[in-house]
Amino acid sequence: MKSLITILFIFCITFAFAQSGKIYLKDTQTVNGKETFVYKPIKGIALPENSKANVLSIFTNKSVPIQKVGNAYEFVTQISDSIRAIYFIIIDSKGNTVDDNFGKGYVVLLKNKNHDEIAKSTLEQLDLVRNANYFFKLDITSQDIVNQYEKLYAENPELKKGDSYVNYLSAKYDVDKDAIKPEMLSYAQAKAATGNENDMMMAYRIYKTLKIEDKCQEIMDLALQRYPTGDFAKMKFWNEFYMKPDKTVDNVKETMKQYETTFQDSSSLTKNRFNQFLVYLYLANKDTASIENLKDCDKLMIAEVYNNVAWNLSGEDLTSPGKDLDYAAALSKKSIDLIKNRMEHPEATDNPDWLETTYNNNADTYALILYKQGKYGEALHYEGLPEKKDSTNIYNKERYAAYAEKAKGAEFVRTYIESQLQNGYVSTNLLDQLHSIYQQLNLPESQFEAIKQKGKDVIAKNYANSVQKILGTTKATDFELTNLEGKTVKLSDYKGKLVVLDFWATWCRPCRASFPKMQEIVTKYKDNNNIEFFFIDCGEREAGKFTNNQIKEKVFKFIADNQYTFNVLFDFEDAVQQNYKVLGNQGIPCQIVIDKTGKIIAINPRDNLQTLIDKNI
Repeated sequence: MKSLITILFIFCITFAFAQSGKIYLKDTQTVNGKETFVYKPIKGIALPENSKANVLSIFTNKSVPIQKVGNAYEFVTQISDSIRAIYFIIIDSKGNTVDDNFGKGYVVLLKNKNHDEIAKSTLEQLDLVRNANYFFKLDITSQDIVNQYEKLYAENPELKKGDSYVNYLSAKYDVDKDAIKPEMLSYAQAKAATGNENDMMMAYRIYKTLKIEDKCQEIMDLALQRYPTGDFAKMKFWNEFYMKPDKTVDNVKETMKQYETTFQDSSSLTKNRFNQFLVYLYLANKDTASIENLKDCDKLMIAEVYNNVAWNLSGEDLTSPGKDLDYAAALSKKSIDLIKNRMEHPEATDNPDWLETTYNNNADTYALILYKQGKYGEALHYEGLPEKKDSTNIYNKERYAAYAEKAKGAEFVRTYIESQLQNGYVSTNLLDQLHSIYQQLNLPESQFEAIKQKGKDVIAKNYANSVQKILGTTKATDFELTNLEGKTVKLSDYKGKLVVLDFWATWCRPCRASFPKMQEIVTKYKDNNNIEFFFIDCGEREAGKFTNNQIKEKVFKFIADNQYTFNVLFDFEDAVQQNYKVLGNQGIPCQIVIDKTGKIIAINPRDNLQTLIDKNI
């Protein structure tokens, strides 16, 4: 009787994140490593055509097609035998969420025949929650996660001895940093004292979370002595390799041999990590022949590098001139040919949706290069109608409109842009292009102004919805940080002004690429007392394990070398970026616009930043 009660109790824990619809295994039979799942939607949900199930496990994040079968739906996916728990949501053909079980996701425990299996599967489910929140945009709170761990540990105290306990402590740290810190320190000390390398790694993770760098270094030094070819040694090796300046083909090859000899690791994964650097170096010398002669080199990785280099040469936007466009075009075409070949001859582990998305992204690069070469018809062909490839990306729509105007004329593009505006896809660039077309066609200015006003209203509404969805609030969180001059800056002191926060780091290439444009904007408003720009440096300690003073020196040199006039603030502890969910959500660069009342009106407006400033200043 006790066993039955225990199993029922565990099921209560597992499904505390209530499920109104259902997803479950159709049967216990596995065919060629694949499982069939049944999906019964929440009452009232109508699935759009070509909907898919998004699948997340410790090894997989992919989407698979759904088929109507009787009164329910079914889908089939490959499942590793070692997986215990899976999260699901239902998405439409464009990747938009259709059913996420009211923000909690659907969970299936694959191993559930007895108490021990259910407990371990539940633990794996809880360890997946953070990734589920991130990838599926769920809203399972840290307090929810803590509560579920504690219920599970109360019934199964032996589970506290496993590595998952660090995940529990991290969730509790998110809830109340000060309250949990003593327990985290005690746990880290106990783990470090065992001398076991895995335990030492757990302790290292805790000290990293608490940002106690001297303890991290102490554990690192001891682990390197005890385990000269262990996980800490590998981590140190890779960190030093990544940070090493002036890499050459010869020293990368030599470093690869050294790694393989030291750690007895010549796996394809390791080879590809080194080969990626070799591909970049060969391309810098326009040596594509050597790339084709690389052995055991993943073709998808090569395609990615080709595309990255081509994108950089393209100028990365419609207005920048780009450079060496013939070379860029050759690389870009190689990248899409490699992806297309893989789509036609997929491997067992390939995700067809990912391959299709990658092909579209790389074709977008090729189209931009063709456009700058004056090959407008070809550019339009490779860009493709964004709606046909399920793209909701406003930049794809802007590029399509630019190519189409050259290839098909003003009237065609006027119809296209106005249809996009009606569907809620608006940007400053599209409005500017439409205005130019109205002038070319001698259409009434008053007609355009009416469209423009509606467009601006849509932009504001879209950003407001996005802010609420990402942060859960539109109220800007106050903070105090020091700037380059050592002065303290408090956000609330600037209420009554429009404030632009720009989160960045010296290691972030897209941040650096965005700065010339940001300098133009800062310069434009330098004498306007109604606006302030703060460039918040974050994520530096993790990138290079620098001290505060080293970070200051690094940032000061970067700003001085580039002659930027930015008011830089230091988020040494990454507390501000965490409050604004930057690195864990949007990534950097990330701009946040705050109006005069302290309300966040936009996150990452990018090309619309100027419009937002002019409207709200």
